[in-house]
Amino acid sequence: MLTLFVAGGSPRSNQARTDLVRMCDRFLDPGQYEIEIVDVLASPALAAADDVVTVPAAVSRHPEYRKVIGDFSDPERLARALGIPTKGGVR
Repeated sequence: MLTLFVAGGSPRSNQARTDLVRMCDRFLDPGQYEIEIVDVLASPALAAADDVVTVPAAVSRHPEYRKVIGDFSDPERLARALGIPTKGGVR
């Protein structure tokens, strides 16, 4: 499960959603992932629980806790940062 922290429906938040889904589609098999979207404006306590103070931020909790903040436009770099095997670049 991945958690994406965003600030409402801003263009940057929408781009982060698109980039995270693109990375998952590229490196993970269908049904192998689930993305929880947390709007920090609506749920600040959830952001605080993961020490998220800057958005967009993506959190992976398995196999270990990892957090990535900022630009998600490079799917391979994002996958590596979240601990997702890139399998040579494409699934």
